[in-house]
This record gives sequence, structure tokens and C-alpha cells, in this order.
Amino acid sequence: ATRSEAEAAARSAERFLELIDQSKWAESYAATGAEFRRLNTPAVWSEVSERVRPPLGKVLTRDLVGNEWVPAPPAGYRLIKFRSTYASGTTQT
Repeated sequence: ATRSEAEAAARSAERFLELIDQSKWAESYAATGAEFRRLNTPAVWSEVSERVRPPLGKVLTRDLVGNEWVPAPPAGYRLIKFRSTYASGTTQT
């Protein structure tokens, strides 16, 4: 993959997380891949997201800490990692 493809993937991942930060469960679900949607329903995604994300509070920082291609079957995938801090004092990678 080219550098611009890696940068585009990181921007896409950050936009996905922004949807979650804004409690836009339906939109974030729609942005997932077919395999995720095969294993999860919009109702389950919304229920779990509503339980887990709001208690963290407002996102204070989000820094890209990893962007790598993983050559896994069947076609490999791009693994994007961020370190985020939240108003609750929680830091997650």
C-alpha cells in the first residue's frame, strides 16, 4: 500500500471514531465492514455502544500510534491504532 493509502485509512478510522464520540450509532454501524455486520446487528451495536462510550465523557486527545498492514488470511487488513484520553480520566489504546 502507498503512503497516501495508509493516510486515507487513518483518516477514515478517525472519522469512524468521531461518529462514535457523537453517539451516532446507526451511522457508525453503517461504516463498518460486511464481516462486522454479519456478526452484529444495529440494535446490539447501539445497545453496547450506549453502555460503553458515554461514560468515558468527551474525548480530550486522540493520537495515531500505529498504522500497519497485517498480511492475514484471506486478504490481509490495515490495523490502525489510536491512543485516546477522555474527560473521565480514562486513556485507551
